[in-house]
Amino acid sequence: MIVLLACNKQDSKTVDNRLFIGEYRYFADAAQFKECRTNKIYPVLFDGDHIKMERRYLKMNPKQLEWIAADIKGYLKLVPNEDTMKPQESLYITEFIRFDRTVSCKK
Repeated sequence: MIVLLACNKQDSKTVDNRLFIGEYRYFADAAQFKECRTNKIYPVLFDGDHIKMERRYLKMNPKQLEWIAADIKGYLKLVPNEDTMKPQESLYITEFIRFDRTVSCKK
């Protein structure tokens, strides 16, 4: 007998979990991550290691809408946009690594 099981939940070990180097900001229950390599801005999902990252960001007393350099591990995931319901790439953070105010994406 063969039993097949299906699961909708993505396992972070089976997706393209990689290092992202960029800048992060959090404001009014919305988080964004700007990847330095592409300069693309992704909405951040409120799952995984995001809560740890958000708390560290807020402890740094950022200015309103301040971008702070950050290194994280994670992957991109298509999720419906809350306003349009169209799929959009969003960042799922599997591991917050660090913030560093001494660097930025600007060269």
